[in-house]
Amino acid sequence: MTAKERKGEGLGTSDGFKVIRRNGVRIDWILTRGAFTVDSAKIETFSRNGQFPSDHFLVVTRLRMGAAK
Repeated sequence: MTAKERKGEGLGTSDGFKVIRRNGVRIDWILTRGAFTVDSAKIETFSRNGQFPSDHFLVVTRLRMGAAK
């Protein structure tokens, strides 16, 4: 990951609607090619009342077009 700021590092992205897994398999990615700067990346582990909205966690990034200065 090339992001300057990283949250959720070391988490897997597939939860199976059950648990947050440290050192789990990361099967969801945001890929870039070309002149992009990745300011931040986060694996979002939101749940409400112990229930997850999906069996995958969101991967969220803040991207800027253009190379880093």
